Amino acid sequence: MAQTEEAVQSLDWSEQNREGLKKIEAFRGIRNMLAHFVPRRFPNDDALACLAISAKDFERQLGRKPESGAILTAVLDIEQLKGAIRHIENVQLWLAKVTSEVELLYPRGRADA
Repeated sequence: MAQTEEAVQSLDWSEQNREGLKKIEAFRGIRNMLAHFVPRRFPNDDALACLAISAKDFERQLGRKPESGAILTAVLDIEQLKGAIRHIENVQLWLAKVTSEVELLYPRGRADA
């Protein structure tokens, strides 16, 4: 992942496109939480409790190995999540457009070459 990110960042991006890349980075944590944690809704609050038992996720988030039996927890406010989703939808539209532009700059080699 780090090599891919480095390669993408090394392209000659406009300032507007660099802002789009920054937004992807900014929302990566929420994406990872929803993808790698187990979300459970609080019964009486508009929030999610997110739990992870993966030692790898624990170390990635906190920079150290977990003690035996430890879990990683986070609370995610539903309104914050809704706001993030609106931003992520805009980033997704930008990404679809800019990906097409980048593909035109770097055409694929011919299969028979």
